[in-house]
Amino acid sequence: NNDDPNNPWSLAPSYSQVIDNNGNINPNPFMIQTPDKNTNMFIDIRTSLFAIYLFLAG
Repeated sequence: NNDDPNNPWSLAPSYSQVIDNNGNINPNPFMIQTPDKNTNMFIDIRTSLFAIYLFLAG
């Protein structure tokens, strides 16, 4: 059941492989994490201020 919040497949981050324009897999592959609401801290004003604080606090 995909609606279960404790499903381990739902808890783990998902990644996408970057391919070139021809649909071929790049010989120097890299993975990109699929963004969610916790990935980008600048999506909300409160979390963006917190992210800037963490950046400046070092």
